[in-house]
Amino acid sequence: MNINQIKYFVSVFDHGSLSAAAKEQCVTVQAVSKALADLERELQSDLFVRQSRGVSPTLFGKRFYAKAAPVLRMFSELERFAHTYQASSALALNVALCVPAFHGSERARSSIAAFIGRNLGVSTTVAIETLARGTDGLRTGEYDAFFTVGPMSIPTSSARRWGLFRQVRSWRQTIRLRIAAASPWTT
Repeated sequence: MNINQIKYFVSVFDHGSLSAAAKEQCVTVQAVSKALADLERELQSDLFVRQSRGVSPTLFGKRFYAKAAPVLRMFSELERFAHTYQASSALALNVALCVPAFHGSERARSSIAAFIGRNLGVSTTVAIETLARGTDGLRTGEYDAFFTVGPMSIPTSSARRWGLFRQVRSWRQTIRLRIAAASPWTT
């Protein structure tokens, strides 16, 4: 049993006709007929009674429809979710910058977001957070990564749970980056 067989079955049931279902599904009548025949063979039961003007469902066909229609709706919702997620959410990066509040932080946030977005080709948001709030956001999935500037004290045992860790020393400060272990950005 496959999803196309279920789509064709539900469409035939709704329209009472193989040709109307084929038109709705943008396939040939032969494709719908073959899919239904294969499904009936697999189920070892007839779903429809073929008549001179269309089809009518058998008792098993009616009961099968009661289960198949909600499954098909849920599958369509799943497809929409996957396409929407791929088109938007998957290409977003949420970053926490863990530093004390400072004058000009809004400009710094937007500059950092623009820099990351331009270089990675993704929509990026940057929030300024305390260390505790940034680590909590990383753990809960609110943030994909966080940067710290300056000294940072986190026990090694809990730091390992967070995933990828990078540290860069500059002439003035130590900059650290943590990326959540479950984030798609760790690959």
